[in-house]
Amino acid sequence: MVDCNPGTAAAQKLAPVRTDEDSIRRYVPPVRDFAVDLVQSVSKELTLLRKASPQIMLCTDGSGCVSTDNSTEMLARGDVVFVVPGVPVKVSGNLTIFSAYCQG
Repeated sequence: MVDCNPGTAAAQKLAPVRTDEDSIRRYVPPVRDFAVDLVQSVSKELTLLRKASPQIMLCTDGSGCVSTDNSTEMLARGDVVFVVPGVPVKVSGNLTIFSAYCQG
């Protein structure tokens, strides 16, 4: 259940949690429902872990590719891609992506 207590913006700001990959930071709100990963790819290919839920990936800076086994999409700032559950995703290029998903 979401607790919507009022507070300042500063009090609601989430600190990133480190992951095993230096290029990924995870933001986990105080509810179990969802999380957001910040993925910063700098000229190297990253293989992201499969998610059990769908993902919405928003490119906020740069350009590059998001690939699955079946397709490759070019992304640039402002582009959004939907990824179905259970699909491995590879990110390449010089870009910043926010990926929102359900934690389950």
